[in-house]
Amino acid sequence: MCECLQIRIDKLEARCKQISTLRRIIREKTGVQDGGIIVRDPATSYDDDGARLIQVQLKAELDAALALANEIPERAALHFNAKDKETMHLSDLDGLNLSELIQFQQSLMKAWAGVEKLLLESYLRRSTRDRTPLYRKIETPQIRLLRQLIKDFAAEALHGGWKLIGQVEALLVEVSSAELFEFPSS
Repeated sequence: MCECLQIRIDKLEARCKQISTLRRIIREKTGVQDGGIIVRDPATSYDDDGARLIQVQLKAELDAALALANEIPERAALHFNAKDKETMHLSDLDGLNLSELIQFQQSLMKAWAGVEKLLLESYLRRSTRDRTPLYRKIETPQIRLLRQLIKDFAAEALHGGWKLIGQVEALLVEVSSAELFEFPSS
């Protein structure tokens, strides 16, 4: 498994949780609703200045999340030979939201780590000197199959990464219309 890919997915998940928290805080401080509609109760005091500071932090978190999402396909492409002319049957990720896409990537990384462990074990068995030629003939196709699985996982990570970019960009648009608007002067 590509640890650099796993690290980015973990960081993206943490950023998304932080974004949700900041959005909730802004909503509490300002009375903002979806679409930027402000509903203020006269009996409640609001902290627009405090919300402005959190908006800056939210914008930074969104930018960092988008940067991480952009790195995922780049890192996955390092493990996937796009010149291969094989037909790839990729997972249908349409309709998944941001957290579901992150969970898909997390599951993919766990499976990838398992395949890499099997690949390492196969290499070790094949390289053992006291093995018979027949045993080595068995290990070689297994190694080839495991390598292909890793390429398939990389292609899935690439595909999922593109979908993640789209979801983070959609979140950026959604947040821009709701939590990153200019507050009216009180």
